[in-house]
Amino acid sequence: MTLLPLPAGVRRFALDRLPAEPWRNGAGWTRTVAVHERGGDVDWRVSAADITHAGPFSRFDGMDRTAVLIQGPRLQLEGSGQRLVFEAPGHLQRFSGEQELHAVAPEQPARLWNVMARRGQAEARVEVHRAGTLVLAAGDTSVLLVFHGQYQLCAGGDALLQLEAGEGLYVENTRRALELHPAYPSSSLVHTRFRIGSPHA
Repeated sequence: MTLLPLPAGVRRFALDRLPAEPWRNGAGWTRTVAVHERGGDVDWRVSAADITHAGPFSRFDGMDRTAVLIQGPRLQLEGSGQRLVFEAPGHLQRFSGEQELHAVAPEQPARLWNVMARRGQAEARVEVHRAGTLVLAAGDTSVLLVFHGQYQLCAGGDALLQLEAGEGLYVENTRRALELHPAYPSSSLVHTRFRIGSPHA
């Protein structure tokens, strides 16, 4: 539900309304949420990956990856002598795009919030927010998704819209600070902030 017009630079999305595309290796489906490119190269990308059966993950050389379980009771990835376990929605794992990983068949369909940032060119900070108000600073580039409960987006004391589970925002270079207030104590979201350029520059 939208209450007032959104500020410039704020786009609302619903995951299930985004087009589903096959994974590069054909082993699953993904929905692109947002992407930043320069000169034909991807600096960063956010997507939601649906996993219903066992299968390999695509390699993305040169990318740093972060994944958060946003749907499903449990998911396990294995490979390269490593095991990454997502015990419940909100669990987060970081790994390199060069790792050879495959998903163990989940007991129920699972969905991952999938973040990639090109190493040395972009930085992604992914956090799961479970309590209190989240403030988005003016000028930041952020992508967020509510995966449990509801949040109300406000600016300067004005209520702008209400986000349900499965809905989110792509926020880029807004002139105003924004606030997200949870409707319930158990409301949860995943928040990703991006910075272009090497973090060591």
